[in-house]
Amino acid sequence: MASRGTRKKGSKRSTEHPAGEPPAPGASIVDDARGVLHLALEGVVGVTDIVEHLHATIGEGRMPWAPAVDTPAPGLAGHVYRGVRGVVRGVGRGIDAAFSPFGGALRIDLPEREHLRAALNGVRGDRLAAAGNPLAIPMRLGTAESDRTSRLVVFVHGLCMHDRQWPRTPASMDAAARAMGYTPVYLNYNSGQSVDINGAEFSRQLARLVASWPRRVTHLSIVAHSMGGLVTRHAAAHAERTDAAWLESLRSVVFLGTPHLGSGLERAGTRIDYALAMSPYSAPFARIGGARSAGIRDLGKDYSG
Repeated sequence: MASRGTRKKGSKRSTEHPAGEPPAPGASIVDDARGVLHLALEGVVGVTDIVEHLHATIGEGRMPWAPAVDTPAPGLAGHVYRGVRGVVRGVGRGIDAAFSPFGGALRIDLPEREHLRAALNGVRGDRLAAAGNPLAIPMRLGTAESDRTSRLVVFVHGLCMHDRQWPRTPASMDAAARAMGYTPVYLNYNSGQSVDINGAEFSRQLARLVASWPRRVTHLSIVAHSMGGLVTRHAAAHAERTDAAWLESLRSVVFLGTPHLGSGLERAGTRIDYALAMSPYSAPFARIGGARSAGIRDLGKDYSG
């Protein structure tokens, strides 16, 4: 647990967003379908890239220990691969044109959908966000509590998870927080984004939350699981740099299984990628491992310094 004392006051408070919005309504089946189709098209392009580079390597007859080829296939084969990509781009534009009039229709709210979406964001979330894919999870803070006290505890989930996965039982941490006079607030975010991007946005969201809360926040605590602890550390660093007012209220941070020294599993994945890249015949397959999100790659870093 880390503690934080009182900081200087005087920062201007914002009312840009309402304090602690309740969980977002269910998502649209139409938007989900459009997002899944775009993911499928992205997969087609990815496979095409791997096949083309392997084709070029075989075509040049390179030795297994030679440098990897990173050039398009020559001649007619190159035209075929470019044609595949062109068709995929055209199909993508057609999907957007066909689905856009129905965006937001047929809304659903299923726990299974949230589990799958959170897992997908953990693995590919940075690319989903960059492409504007509707499956990308926007960051938000929310509470379902009607009795909003001056004490807040924010729960921050880990990789491939979402805010609804925190236990909601009489013996859970949020129940204990309520018993101590705290109002539970839950962060939902795209865990595939880099922890630096998520940390900066978390800091901004905390600033808006504290500024627009109906009571003056006297105690702010954060309970962070796994990657959520790294996001929280980056949020605190961003708040220090920007002199964010929410640090005045921060009293404690509880880390649950946070890999402050880096994840050995992610480091092993990096070593596998390096080994695959050593031969031109296996290098194209390193793209598969390299497709994991920025958030996952950040887990391999040492944050102890």
